Amino acid sequence: MKMHKVPVDNYVIYYTVDTGSCTVTVIRIFYEGQDVAGIINSNND
Repeated sequence: MKMHKVPVDNYVIYYTVDTGSCTVTVIRIFYEGQDVAGIINSNND
């Protein structure tokens, strides 16, 4: 499944869409001021 992102106020929401079951799953919500790339890369260690 492809990950999508949408900005909402001061946040960025990452989510996936499963068209087969008609569901949206929120993966993570980040505050806009955070170092998103740094957080994601640190979780892959």
